[in-house]
Amino acid sequence: PTIAFDIATGPSDIIEDEKSGYLIKDNDINEYATKLKTLMSDENLRAKMGKKSKEIVKNKFSKEVVMKQWMELFKK
Repeated sequence: PTIAFDIATGPSDIIEDEKSGYLIKDNDINEYATKLKTLMSDENLRAKMGKKSKEIVKNKFSKEVVMKQWMELFKK
C-alpha cells in the first residue's frame, strides 16, 4: 500500500483512499506518520490494501488497457 500527499496531480489516480493506501492532506506530517504507523502495525491491513493496489494497477495501467487507450486516441 502507498501513502502519499493528496496533491493536484498524480496520487489520487493510483490510490483509492483507505482501500489501496492513504491520501493525506498536503503537508500534514502528523497524519502521514499516523497512517504509516497504522500500516506498520497491521499486517492484515497491509495485505488487504496491497491486494487492492495490484488490482487497480492491473485494471488501469496494464499494457492491454494502456494500448487500447492509445489505439482509441489514434483513431480520432
